[in-house]
Amino acid sequence: MQKIQEIMEIQENIKHIKTRQLGRLMKELKSVNTPQIILDAVEKYWNFFYLDIETEINKQGNSGENDKINNKL
Repeated sequence: MQKIQEIMEIQENIKHIKTRQLGRLMKELKSVNTPQIILDAVEKYWNFFYLDIETEINKQGNSGENDKINNKL
């Protein structure tokens, strides 16, 4: 159960980092008059990147749970 709590905390921390870093990136891009279509694409793919990271974290958490189950068998 503690492992699940750790994973949830990591996910929340990464979500905050993603939001903060995306904000910084968008601010920089806007400061050089980046077209809106580019800003939209950057935001879209930044979020895909975040989702990929979240998926990997979930896989690691699940593999740890699977190891516990296999050891009990």
